[in-house]
Amino acid sequence: MIFVTVGTQLPFPRLIDEMNAIAPDLPMQVVAQTGFTGNWPNLDAVPTMDPEAFETAFRRADIVVAHAGIGTILSARKYSKPLIILPRRTSLGNIAMIIRWQQPGKWKIVKVFMWFGT
Repeated sequence: MIFVTVGTQLPFPRLIDEMNAIAPDLPMQVVAQTGFTGNWPNLDAVPTMDPEAFETAFRRADIVVAHAGIGTILSARKYSKPLIILPRRTSLGNIAMIIRWQQPGKWKIVKVFMWFGT
């Protein structure tokens, strides 16, 4: 399962919309904590998650796609989950880092890329 989270402070509609667009082509279910309500027929989406649901989603995830919030980064570290991070900062485009945890407490940036699409 792919777990998409935007954190608790701000919505990230570009991330959620893009994940909805690509979800039909992905080989697994996409569960998303969206931060706001909307219509994403290709996602198993909820606006918010309580801490227990969030932890359960993290534990079940094969990969996590998220904003660049410290809580999400630390949760990925805690549960040793691969993490794709997309900062919200639009002035620089969408900078993404794919991080793979090699062993508890250590990580390695595998790939960094930028795109300037929607």
